Formats: sequence, C-alpha cells, structure tokens
Amino acid sequence: MSKRRWTRRQFLQVAGATAAAAIGGRLASGGEKLATAKEEVPRLSPTVCGVCDARCGVVAYVRAGKLLKLEGNYRHSHSLGRICPRGSAGVKLLYDPDRLKYPLKSGADGRFERITWEQAFKEIAERLQAIKEHYGPRALAWLRHHPFTVLYPSEEASLSSPLYPDLADAWDRQFMRTFGSPNLFSHISLGRAARNVAAFYTVGSLPVFDLENSRYILLFGRNHAEGMFVADTRALLTAKSRGAHIVAVDPRLTNTAAQAHEWIPIKSGTDGAMLLAMMNVIVEEKLYDSDFVGRHTTGFQQLKELLADKTPGWASHITDVPADTIRRIARELAMARPACGVDPGWHGAWGSLYSNSFQTAPGWPPLPASPCVGELYSPCYAPGDDQAGRRCRRWLLSSGPA
Repeated sequence: MSKRRWTRRQFLQVAGATAAAAIGGRLASGGEKLATAKEEVPRLSPTVCGVCDARCGVVAYVRAGKLLKLEGNYRHSHSLGRICPRGSAGVKLLYDPDRLKYPLKSGADGRFERITWEQAFKEIAERLQAIKEHYGPRALAWLRHHPFTVLYPSEEASLSSPLYPDLADAWDRQFMRTFGSPNLFSHISLGRAARNVAAFYTVGSLPVFDLENSRYILLFGRNHAEGMFVADTRALLTAKSRGAHIVAVDPRLTNTAAQAHEWIPIKSGTDGAMLLAMMNVIVEEKLYDSDFVGRHTTGFQQLKELLADKTPGWASHITDVPADTIRRIARELAMARPACGVDPGWHGAWGSLYSNSFQTAPGWPPLPASPCVGELYSPCYAPGDDQAGRRCRRWLLSSGPA
C-alpha cells in the first residue's frame, strides 16, 4: 500500500474544508433549535382575573393557545401585582376535567348524554313557551351571578354606571323583559345588597374607601386579611405603618382584628345601635361641621331628635360594648376628620347577614361622609361617579333624610 505524501498546503486545505462543513452543520442544527425554542416561549397577555368580583389585574402566560399560568400585573392600578390563591388557581378552573363544555341531557336511565347546541336551544325554547302559555310569563325566574352593575337599586342607574359596564346584565334584562317576567335576581340578595341599596339612597353611590391615606379606620365586621381583595389588605397595613389607628368591631377575633389597634367584641347584629350611639355623641357634643349642616342639609333637627335617646348607655345594654368605649371611639373618629372613615364592609354588619341589615346600613354612610363628621365626601371617600354624586347633593339640598 502506497503512502501518499501530504504537503503542508494540501493538509490545511482539507482541514479547513472539514471544519467548515462541521460548523455549517452545527449552525443549521442550532438554527432549528432556536426556532423551536422561540415557539416555546409563552406569550404574556395582560388581562383581569374573572374568578371573583375584585377583577385584579393579571398577566396570562399563553403558549400555543393554552393558558399556562396567571400572575399578578404590577402595572394594574388597583391590585398592584397581587392576587389571591383563587386567582392563582384560575388555570385549574379553566382546565378542570369536570368543567361543562357542551350541553348534556338526562336520558331515560338517568344518565346524561351529550346533545348539540341547536337541540338544546330548541328544547329549552319549547319548554319556556309551554310554561308561559300554561302558567303565564311570571312563572319564570332567572337566577344568575350578579353583574357588576348591581350596585344600584334601579335599572336606569345600573345600566348608566360608567364604572361597572356589564353587557350580560343588559342581555339578561332584555330577555326577561321580552318574556314578560320581572323575576330577575341573583345571589347578591344574600350578600351585600342591603349595603349597596342603602348607600345609593343615602349618599348617591357606593363610596370608595381610601384606606391607605386614612388616619382613623373603623371596621364593622370587615375581615380584609381573609378576604379576596388583596390590595385592600395591603392598603390597610400601609395605613397602619403610617400611623393610622385601626378599630375592628367584630364578634370574632379575626386575623384583621388581630392586626388592629383595638378589637371591640360586639354582640352579633347590634352594630346599628352602636352607630346610632356614636352619632348621638357627635351631635350632642357638636363635633360635626355646623357650617356644612347649615348650608347643605335639611332634616338635621329631625335627626337630632331621633338620636336624643340613643345614648352610649342605651347602646351598651344592646351591644355589650361599654358606654365609655362607644363615646371615646365617636370622639376619636370626629377629631380625625377629614382623613377618617368607616369601611363600607362586604357581607358583614350591613351586608344582608342579619334581618336588620338594611336598617343598619343607612347608619354607616352618614357617620364618616356626611354632616355628622363634616364633608359629604371626605378625602377618604370617593363617590362612585359624578352623576350619583349630583343625585346625592340634590337629595341633601331638597328632601333630606326620610
């Protein structure tokens, strides 16, 4: 076998060609991997969480049309990047194996069988028409998840609210109106309906509590630390770190009450008596803004007469809260104006949990946001919308309290 002799030039030429081929192959392979990796990078879509009413801002991680995870959006004006465990678990709700994705009809053997949407719509329409013809249109009731617009007692107010647009609400109402039934309701009647209606008729709309900038905060049955509004919990603790005094009035020592400076254990369902007694102290000791009362209200004398016998001593026998404690809290609240407030609450003291919740609820808005303390809307309260604020001002200037 003959041995070929390689010159230095030939060796360098062959070696260079071999290296170029190897590098070229690797580059081609690497390019394919880079392209594949690019496709695997999730797309980030800012949106809002739909698991509850808080509507916290979230960022959705989506890849190939599939939601991978949800995390807080730090650019969101309210939630500021914080979401609760329910929001984090929203992906599981979307892809739950038991989630209903198509119509099912119960068969003769009691088992559900899949049917088409067309068949489902046709059979439902026929059943509804039969009910209407036999029993009348009012035999139909629609129980739904309440829309955001259900903050107001009237249809006109709810549909005109710029803060809570909800097209489903208009569709639901139009369907029931066309059918001829007024029986459209939701589970809000078991929650905060009393609070919302009372706020509408008292101050025009549901106030927004600026917890973070408050100096004195009263919580009646509100448990932020165990609630779904994570941003409100942060705001409450921020206010505390800035020196705000927090008083929690609650039958239970909740996690929120544990964070407060004072926990006032009150007898369940007697919050209204304590509110009346606090107003009694503020009015009798003239801790209210008399100039505001003289210029902007009617009916204040009737209110004063109503409160005459609602003393802290009277309330103490009802609430189990000492009279001196009620008197002191009322004075401290009034002296902290205008950066003071009573939390609007949720399902607690005036959120329909008690038979007297609606009677209790009207005592909440006047305490921090009316003549009893000084301003119609103190800096710690913001009206829900200008239209509602105008309605409230007209109420104060014309009719006064009922």
